Amino acid sequence: MAKNIFVQESVGREQAQVVGFQTARGSMYRYDPDKGVSQRLKTSLGDGQGQVGQESMCAFLPEALVTHVHKNFHYQNRRYRYRLGWGKENKEVGLFTKDRIDLPEDARMALYIFDQEDDKYVLSIFLDHTKPVIGFAPLEKSYRINSNGQVISSTHLGNRIVALYTDQAGFDAEWKMAEVKLGVDSFAL
Repeated sequence: MAKNIFVQESVGREQAQVVGFQTARGSMYRYDPDKGVSQRLKTSLGDGQGQVGQESMCAFLPEALVTHVHKNFHYQNRRYRYRLGWGKENKEVGLFTKDRIDLPEDARMALYIFDQEDDKYVLSIFLDHTKPVIGFAPLEKSYRINSNGQVISSTHLGNRIVALYTDQAGFDAEWKMAEVKLGVDSFAL
C-alpha cells in the first residue's frame, strides 16, 4: 500500500490540516489540529516499542533548538523541568493546558526550562510553530493525576519529523498496519 504522505518542499514550511506525522526513527503520531494534541505510537526498536502514549499537548521545535536543549538541558536529567506555557513579553501567563481560558489575546506559546537545583528558569523561548513541520521535533507534554491527587507531568522530545499525513483515511490505514505489525491496539484521539 502506498503511503499517503505530504512531504514539504522546504524545512520550516507549515501546512494546514495535518492529521498525523512520522519521525526519523519511525514513530507515528496522531495529531488533532483543532486541539493541538498528539498521541505517539513508538515503532522503533528498544524499550517501549509498540507502546501508545497518552494524548499530549504538543509544540514543535526547530532542529537548532533541539540540539541546544539536548546539549545543555538533557530532558532526562531530573535537575531540569520542562514546561509548555503561554507567555507575553518574557513573562509566563499560563500553563499549556487544553483550556486556554483568560489568556491575553497576544499570548504566545512558550517553552520554559526550570533548574530545580538553582530554583530559577534558565531558558524561556517563544515557539512560533504550533503545527507539525518537516525538520522540526515534537515536544509533548502530558498531565495526569495520581492516586494521591497530585498532578504528575511527563515530557517527551521526539525525533525530527520526516513525513506529514494530510489524509485521515490514509493515515488511519498506516497507523493500523503499524499496530498489526507490532501486535498492539490503541484508542483513537
